[in-house]
Amino acid sequence: MKAKIDKEFEAAQNSDLVWDFFSDPNKVVTCVPGAAITEQIDDTNYKGTVKIKIGPVTTSYKGQVTLVKLDKDSLDMEIHGKGTDVKGKGNASMVLLGKLSKKEDGGTQVSTSMEVTITGKLAQFGSRMIVDVTNQIFGQFIKSMQGKLAKEEEALKAAAAPAAETPVATEESTETNTISPGTGPATATTTTAAPSTPTPAAKPTPVQQEEEEVKPISALPLFFKFVFGSIARFFRRLFGMKSKEE
Repeated sequence: MKAKIDKEFEAAQNSDLVWDFFSDPNKVVTCVPGAAITEQIDDTNYKGTVKIKIGPVTTSYKGQVTLVKLDKDSLDMEIHGKGTDVKGKGNASMVLLGKLSKKEDGGTQVSTSMEVTITGKLAQFGSRMIVDVTNQIFGQFIKSMQGKLAKEEEALKAAAAPAAETPVATEESTETNTISPGTGPATATTTTAAPSTPTPAAKPTPVQQEEEEVKPISALPLFFKFVFGSIARFFRRLFGMKSKEE
């Protein structure tokens, strides 16, 4: 069973920041519910897991993500993913094409095209259900990604801000040598400046990564929609009725 999904959305941040985020699987995976990177094989290959729950059916996949193309000059990327059901009852694969475009207001337009192929338990729900589930996942991904990009932008601005200048205080010590009248020169006063201690520059506070529990991607409302739709279609066929879709 195959399903193709094309999506576009906007990010308020510049293309450099968005590109750095999208080209790092360790960052991207934090925005995908139910997904996790378990091992980095090399610069372009990663191992990971993903859990998907549709109604009572929960499927866990273990597989690999490969960065096939990352062209920062043209802002094009191609990512392949493949996984096998941990219970050996199916597999899934994905081909994702991404394109970033700079906007006049300084933001970034993101265009994606993804083709998913699924066999096994999830394939029984059909391509329409898979597209609906993918749309739900994508909506959660965009919302999470926009929040993380905003935090990264704030952290970069804070790090770039010049450290506040702190005036260095100097201490003066006065030595007074008193000589008895008629026996020597007048009283001498010596002023010695204490050595100044350089004030260390303020370091930017690192942004703490939020620890998020990896939960399965849930599509319970879509499952019930699918079940009730199937029942309705069964009775329509049983009594010779045709729906508007049919």
